Amino acid sequence: MFKVFLARYKNLITLIWCVGVFLYYKIVHDFQFKNGSSLVFLTLILVLPLSLHLHYAIVRKRTKKLKKGHQASFFGQIQFDYHSKEMNYTLLNPLHLLNKTTKLEETEDELKIITGDEAYATITFNNRLCKIEIENTEIVYNLYYDRVVFDTSDYDQKGFKYYTTENLYKAILSIIKNLKRERLFYQETRQGDKILVLKLFDRETEEILYEKKLRRRSLFGGEISLYEKKIII
Repeated sequence: MFKVFLARYKNLITLIWCVGVFLYYKIVHDFQFKNGSSLVFLTLILVLPLSLHLHYAIVRKRTKKLKKGHQASFFGQIQFDYHSKEMNYTLLNPLHLLNKTTKLEETEDELKIITGDEAYATITFNNRLCKIEIENTEIVYNLYYDRVVFDTSDYDQKGFKYYTTENLYKAILSIIKNLKRERLFYQETRQGDKILVLKLFDRETEEILYEKKLRRRSLFGGEISLYEKKIII
């Protein structure tokens, strides 16, 4: 509120300040400048007004950005959160507490956050949705904020457009936290070079975190094999 007050009444504050400085030098010094007092006088006259006008310019610029952010699409609001540093508090800092490595990449159409300790999870925002992908696997969590949803699985979420971006960030953090396990394993059931089933599970508790059937077994597709590896995010 105080910053807004300074920006709103900068001209009045400048006028009162300058009148006060002039009266002081008239009454006390009768405008007799000695031993560098003229420099002090000029400094008092110029520094506060210039500071107030600079402050006003900064406040005005921030206000314009804020209005632009509120009027933007959902992805536009995500970009606004990133550039205004709001995302630091709601998503990036909590991610950094979970993982040592957190890198960002931005293009005009996408914003990517790469996080993890050994295997990386890539969080990608675009116009339609947020995707969370685990490095060197076929695991994908889709969080939709677009009105049109073409394909969903039991592990996808939608409807984020009806809430603030903070709800989306909470959902992302919930998924990443759930993947922070000591005995997390990724498994593919294959027939030949084709993947039939994907699975992500906790070997200690046997809890399945992700399972998706991509295709059916073919009578002529060859032998069934199992590929498995440990994941540390």
